[in-house]
Amino acid sequence: MKYFLLVALVVWSVGWASAGEPRWIRIGTLPAPTDGPASAMLSNGDVLVAGGLVAGVPTAAGLIVDGRTGSLRAIPAMAQARANHVVVAPGALALSQIVAAGGGRIVERFDYDAQAQTGRWVTVGQLAVAVDGASATADGSGSVILTGGVDVASTPQGQAVRISPAASAIVPLGPLATPRRRHSTLTYVNDRGQTSVLTCGGEPTPPTTTTELLLGSAWDDRTNPPRVWRIDAAAITDASRTARVTGGSDATGTPMATCEWYDAKSGWRPAPRMSVARSAHAIALCAGPSDTANAILVVGGRGATGPTNTVELFVGPSASDPQGQWTSMPATTVAASHRAISMTASNVPVVSGGRTASGATDVVESYQPLRSANVQFPATEVGATADSIVVVVENTWVLPVRILRAAVVGTAEFVVPEAPISVLLGPGSTHRYTVYFRPALEGPREGRLVVDMGLVADTIQLSGRGVQSTLRLLTSAVDMGTILVASSADTCLPLLVNGGTDTARIDSITVPLPFTVVQPVGRATVPPGDTLRVCLRYSPMQRGSNAEAVELSVGNRLFPVAITGRAQRRYASISGPSTCDTINARPGSTITLSAVANNTSDVAVRVTDVHVRSAIPGTVRLANPALVPFTLAPGQSVVVDVAMTVVREQREIVVVTLVDDGDSTAAAELCVVPRSRTPVLDGNGISLGVVCPGDSISRQLVLKNDGSTESFTLDSIVVDGIAGAATTILPLTIAPRSAARIDLGFRVGSQLGTAGVTVYGSFGTLRIDVLASLADAVAVRHGDAAVAPGFEGTQDVRAEAGQGGTLSYHIRYPAGLLLPRALLEAALPLDPTSAITVVEPGLAAVTIIVPGPPAAGTIVGRIVWEGLRGDDTVATVATVSPEGTCVLPDTATIVVSASCAPGGRVRMGASMDVLVAPQPVPMEGNISIVGGPAAWLRIVSMTGTTMTTMAQPPNTTTVDCSTWPAGLYTIVCGRADGAVSTTAFLVAP
Repeated sequence: MKYFLLVALVVWSVGWASAGEPRWIRIGTLPAPTDGPASAMLSNGDVLVAGGLVAGVPTAAGLIVDGRTGSLRAIPAMAQARANHVVVAPGALALSQIVAAGGGRIVERFDYDAQAQTGRWVTVGQLAVAVDGASATADGSGSVILTGGVDVASTPQGQAVRISPAASAIVPLGPLATPRRRHSTLTYVNDRGQTSVLTCGGEPTPPTTTTELLLGSAWDDRTNPPRVWRIDAAAITDASRTARVTGGSDATGTPMATCEWYDAKSGWRPAPRMSVARSAHAIALCAGPSDTANAILVVGGRGATGPTNTVELFVGPSASDPQGQWTSMPATTVAASHRAISMTASNVPVVSGGRTASGATDVVESYQPLRSANVQFPATEVGATADSIVVVVENTWVLPVRILRAAVVGTAEFVVPEAPISVLLGPGSTHRYTVYFRPALEGPREGRLVVDMGLVADTIQLSGRGVQSTLRLLTSAVDMGTILVASSADTCLPLLVNGGTDTARIDSITVPLPFTVVQPVGRATVPPGDTLRVCLRYSPMQRGSNAEAVELSVGNRLFPVAITGRAQRRYASISGPSTCDTINARPGSTITLSAVANNTSDVAVRVTDVHVRSAIPGTVRLANPALVPFTLAPGQSVVVDVAMTVVREQREIVVVTLVDDGDSTAAAELCVVPRSRTPVLDGNGISLGVVCPGDSISRQLVLKNDGSTESFTLDSIVVDGIAGAATTILPLTIAPRSAARIDLGFRVGSQLGTAGVTVYGSFGTLRIDVLASLADAVAVRHGDAAVAPGFEGTQDVRAEAGQGGTLSYHIRYPAGLLLPRALLEAALPLDPTSAITVVEPGLAAVTIIVPGPPAAGTIVGRIVWEGLRGDDTVATVATVSPEGTCVLPDTATIVVSASCAPGGRVRMGASMDVLVAPQPVPMEGNISIVGGPAAWLRIVSMTGTTMTTMAQPPNTTTVDCSTWPAGLYTIVCGRADGAVSTTAFLVAP
């Protein structure tokens, strides 16, 4: 614990800076003044500082600067004392490896264990030539490229090697085309997007200068040269992987302020100049272990008149500033060149050692980036708490910094309540600390607010003065009288007099509701001999008497004053449903919402207006504007209806407010969620038009879901008043903003009543009317009959009552069994134009014209059927509707059998045998028929069609069959006595 306290004391004492502008702070001292040390940031943000000239002699000593606390830790010495050397971090590994080279032949690496905070030097190998003033860069693949330098005879060298610390290997590269020293070696991105290495400047014969690119293991100097010759420039590859060179000395040794950057396509290009010409200066990329900014920092160097302590920050190009720009920063505590600079875990830089005008320096300093201001509190009563003052701490740096803690040091009279343990401040951001002052004694009081960042800290000076006054009350009680609830009354009176010699500061004047303090506003002061005048307001919100106390607080003293008042109520209220109802309503419809206005006070309330509003203007209105004005007697209620036009399907809040003379505002929120849950019919209904009994009609029903949020399901469809059903498979879900097509089939009966389609689903039911009308129908009834094959029989046709004039309809019959032959007159005479005509095989048109409406059941005609030989013995005859006419459906049965022949039998005779030649009959030929005497002869096709008929045919006859289709035909012959014989023949194709 003692060790911890000692370390904390050292850190806070070394790192403090007075509040104000950002500045550099000395955080430690090197073991000895060192000229030209080299440094690099380790993987955990600690900084390695090694080598340099101590009293003009190279040193092997080194140390670690803790990147979080600023403490310095010694490390083992290097294998070789070094000066004018390089220290390079090739990459972050599990053990940080830093390469030290130059200032001799030995190349070594520093292996650092960040967790144990220990490290050791390991020899990697030796250079072919010991060099000073070499230049090196990490190549991006874990290796270091080292180039140039001068040997012990100060002769520039072209030596170039690749140092692989992880493999402890040094691989020679091709020599530089031009020997160089105190030059620049950098990485850049080539035109193929690859990380490459270049070297430039420091040639032994100025002002000629070149640029060499490393291609594999060889150097190519054919690229564009730098714009000017430089030596001792500071070079760096920035966050965008652009190689930049700053300052340096020209051929005459004069420091320069010019800068340039390397464009892989066009060579070196000018960059903005620094404000101060400098060479042998330190440069660092503004990047910590985890944060990087598009900025670089240059520190010190050799200026036009000697070492300089100026510091400049270059912010890289951006969309608003294509070139980037330099900004001057606070100067370091020491003016020196050949300094070492590295970033730290605290995201701020550490600068070590260097060469001043009088020799080497041992200063280790860091940048404190916070801006703040000292705090002066007004004179405050002893024991009282002054109004708080907010201390604003701003991070002026380009990287985020972390404030580890903030605390007041040296006194308990200044307080920072609930200061966060750790605060991360981004670039340009601020943090606010609220500071209170509570003096314990009279006189000047002082303290310090220390904002600690670990490596550095900012100290804010706090000051104030404690005073003591003499005060007394002028009254002990105040009566505010009687008023209405929701109204107010003010009373002003002197309460406190200051009889002392110091100004009294009133900490607070408090009083519970319904009383409030109107004046004074804020923290009042009472000069010596003066009186504090206080204005109080009585604003009761409920009926009854109120008794409280006004308390005037001054420091650690309290002055109470009793205050009383009485209140009466006159108010109305309005309320609606306690829940937000979901209703079935689609956009465009109007719904009614209801609220109830009540008077629960004991005084009548006059309501002069009712305001209604919603989120969408113009969608709500008072349903009955004639309702207002109205008076609410005590205990009375009035229903207020609001009409709302639905425009969307989402939660809507309607606010209903009463404008009345009560002591409080009466308002209610009516909540409703419209949802379009019922399908909408696309059209006006279902129309079948004019139909006939027995018709089968198909229709398509289109149902739309106009809703935008919910789907609904069609479960079933029921048709009533007419035979019908849906043929679409149900259930069927209709998504929001979509439609479904439902196929329906209807069958018309002999009567048609009120018909409709009812759709059932998750929405409930939807009724759709079916509109149709029956046409006037022909109603006939066919009687049953019998006929023998090859013979004719009759079938009765009976009319229904009320039918007269023309009875026109069609008959559907089996063409293989029957053939209609004629229409005969029956009970009523037929018009001569009445007829039966075969339309096609199996279908005949029947026209019966009678003189007037026959009685029901009257036989109005007889159809003569010819029986054909087919596979069946029973034929069904049906009436059907021709186009434009309605015929009520009817069927009859005709039996086709031999028993139905005249005389009850079919007689056959040998003399009626018939011969047909040739067999088969060729198409487009004639047939010869030879037979005995016959009363008639008929040739019938296999479909029952009669091809030809002869009465009293000769014994030998010829028939032309050239137009007949190929197939089987039958010759039927009959004698006068009723005997019938048949003979078949074939017409070949």
